[in-house]
Amino acid sequence: MPPLDILQECFRLEPATGKLFWRVRPEAHFATERGARIFNGAWAGRPALNARMGNDGPRHGTLTLRGERYRLLAHRVAYALLTGAAPTLEVRHQNGDRSANLLDNLVEAAHRDIAVSAGRKRPGLAGAYKTKNGKWWSCIVVNGRQIWLGTFETYVAAHQAWLAARAEREATLIAAKSPNAFT
Repeated sequence: MPPLDILQECFRLEPATGKLFWRVRPEAHFATERGARIFNGAWAGRPALNARMGNDGPRHGTLTLRGERYRLLAHRVAYALLTGAAPTLEVRHQNGDRSANLLDNLVEAAHRDIAVSAGRKRPGLAGAYKTKNGKWWSCIVVNGRQIWLGTFETYVAAHQAWLAARAEREATLIAAKSPNAFT
């Protein structure tokens, strides 16, 4: 991914909708002055990074900068523009809607956390596992590490503990990326 200042020169993000648009790009981004005029005349102000990967894949596109091509995912660019820092981990959509690139919907998480939150297709309530003695236990995975939440009498109690831990984890991530987190 190019540096944040380059992304800010290339893209405009509508915070209310999460949609990206091309800006008028400086001549320094292009090999020739003519290339800059052609690109800016055709694309400035139009939607950017809006191609789809498959039927429900993330939106993406390319950015050519002085002859170097970058393949960009729209939600990663939106996250960088919204938070002022390039993501270091993967970025996921909390509600699963890959077109909703809004600050409260984008969460930076380790790949393992994303895979776990996507959910396995298994019966029962998430986070509740039966022991051999008939009780239930619960855990949550954070940054690839399993955190034990305890043993419970019912699967509902184990699931509730998992939900509470997950909500606390997501609140921590949201607070960390909030622009007012340190004021």
